[in-house]
Amino acid sequence: MEKTLKGVGFRVKVDRREEKSVWWKFNEWELKGVPIRIEVGGKEVESGEMTIYRRDTSQKSKVPVKSVTQRIYGASKNQNSISEIKNILEEIQKNLFEKHKKFTEENTHNVDSYEEFKNIMGGKKGFIRAFWCGDKNCETKIKEETKATTRVLPLDSKEEKGVCIYCKRSATHRWYFAQAY
Repeated sequence: MEKTLKGVGFRVKVDRREEKSVWWKFNEWELKGVPIRIEVGGKEVESGEMTIYRRDTSQKSKVPVKSVTQRIYGASKNQNSISEIKNILEEIQKNLFEKHKKFTEENTHNVDSYEEFKNIMGGKKGFIRAFWCGDKNCETKIKEETKATTRVLPLDSKEEKGVCIYCKRSATHRWYFAQAY
């Protein structure tokens, strides 16, 4: 199976260490961020199936070894056959992207007053979109008082009329602010 998966471009690491327990190895690879764990032990060898564990959903499924091999290489009469593992990886990518996108949207706040800015940075944190005049002195004062600094002005940022969150001078863009960790 290792050669089969490597042969079609997957990065594969077989953990054959005997000095560590299976649970220790599972935990170690999860901490490293491995998206899929394929378990092949005594039970799997007997049944001809392997267990696939998805890190993003913590779901396990049994997949026949022959089925995975056929799906990876494609059935000779069906050129559109897609591997089970490739499908899972694509689904994981999509799920993680959507989860992160939702998290970012829920934790990005538009702010028009410095009081509100300080409250967010003192409590729930996240990204803040606020007008800033571009003066480094204002940014320095904001950082001293809230530990937040400018992070980015998006390339597609639209010009708006507003006032700097700190000094109340004219500002034309909402910048993203956040605290460093």
